[in-house]
Amino acid sequence: KNGSEITEGDILVQGGAKLQPMHLGLLSSSGVHSVSVSRRPLVGFFCTGCELRSLSCGLENGQKFSSNSFLLRGLSVQSGACPVDFGLIEDKKSDLLALFSKVKKRGLDLLVSTGGMGPGKYDLVRDTFAEAGGTAILTALEMRPGKSVLFGLLGKTLFFGLPGPPDAVHTLFTVLVSPALNAMQGTEKELPKSIQACLQHPINMQHKDVPRLKGGVLRLDGIPSSVRLAGRFEIPNCYILLYPEQARYRNGDLVDVYLTAPYYYQRMII
Repeated sequence: KNGSEITEGDILVQGGAKLQPMHLGLLSSSGVHSVSVSRRPLVGFFCTGCELRSLSCGLENGQKFSSNSFLLRGLSVQSGACPVDFGLIEDKKSDLLALFSKVKKRGLDLLVSTGGMGPGKYDLVRDTFAEAGGTAILTALEMRPGKSVLFGLLGKTLFFGLPGPPDAVHTLFTVLVSPALNAMQGTEKELPKSIQACLQHPINMQHKDVPRLKGGVLRLDGIPSSVRLAGRFEIPNCYILLYPEQARYRNGDLVDVYLTAPYYYQRMII
């Protein structure tokens, strides 16, 4: 129309974009009353281990509170999914088989487990997944963390079996599970996003067998950006990729880093 700032053929919102409040205002002001969107994926998760207890229970010797349940719920929501918590599962084949059977009937898009992925006597997830009719596509990654990981199909449900340590869960969810969830939602540019940053301190590689991802803290106050290893109780906002062929990284070296969330979710650390 005469006087309009928008002409025929203009793209108001790119396909695959996550709708933000400004998108909705732009679309409505242009007379667009409906758009096609992707359904939020339904993501189930459970944590294995006879030693795990919920926060409402007391602890005895050898037991610990389960933190991965809260971590997986938060990461699922951050990735745009609808989480379904299947709770804590003991290291018993019968309990795992019952859980996998329930998942088949639920019609989930994706399922994530933590724990039970090692070579130990009570690490039953791999074998029980196969016995439940699951098809393994990948059983290990040539990176750390990633040695104890499983990816496969349980019917039409994608399954990611992750190790138990929370740091490894957060890392592998970021680089494996989150990209799958973004692809399900039609996101044009899948995460994690990779940039280069200047290392703020030296790093010596103790194990040089495979690439390693280390939690880092990225600063966006310079060109290039700077990064350092995250402290013990510090929440990483990126992961630093360390290559096995380089035994020592010096202060000032450029390194590859992967953001743990979309750019607009990052908190600027000044």
